Amino acid sequence: MSAASLFIYWHCRLDQATEAEAAARDFQARARVSHPDLTAQLYRRCDAELARVTLMETYSCAAGLPKGLSDEAAADLAPWALSGRHVEVFERLS
Repeated sequence: MSAASLFIYWHCRLDQATEAEAAARDFQARARVSHPDLTAQLYRRCDAELARVTLMETYSCAAGLPKGLSDEAAADLAPWALSGRHVEVFERLS
């Protein structure tokens, strides 16, 4: 079985999206420095009719995900999260 990938999505206010995205990018950059094999990506979906943005953070690492990564991200990004963070872990099949 391959290493797991972590998918975390959450909502922020539309008027705070730029700031929230910058904070998420900063967190991911620091995480990559701490864990050089870590791959981290950030995705955005604009839900303009709801005046919010959905952000999706993804993380993977061939050696396995760093312990506590999701909790560290949650603490760092809490000021912008309107909703709870939805955390999913998937195993790559191929």
